[in-house]
Amino acid sequence: KGRLRPGGLLAVNVVVQGHRDPLAADVAATLSGLFAHRLAFPTEKDPQRLGNVVLLASDAALALPEQWIPPPASKVHAAFLDGLRQRRLDLESLGGRAILDERNAVEVRCASTDLLVRGTYRAHFPASVLH
Repeated sequence: KGRLRPGGLLAVNVVVQGHRDPLAADVAATLSGLFAHRLAFPTEKDPQRLGNVVLLASDAALALPEQWIPPPASKVHAAFLDGLRQRRLDLESLGGRAILDERNAVEVRCASTDLLVRGTYRAHFPASVLH
């Protein structure tokens, strides 16, 4: 926070195993203790699937002005942007715990997501390439 200009914006991308992933909840709780305003947008439509949650935080009021959103490059991109606007998460309902030096479960929580990501990527490659 100390590196941001007054009213600056912090954006954090968290790889998650669904919209209610405990890691995203903990990052959201940590940001709530540091910033007055927060927003979160999951990138995956299905709330149970592997995807990302993009968290925005600032001491200035947060709004996503339309001029910040680039024009869609395709129909797929347009559908993604429309869906993103509609999938805003209620951060208070996530129920996370702030990440502190003495209570930092990031590595533990990331381990299972890392295994899932690796398995997902491996499914796209022939076995001959992986060995």
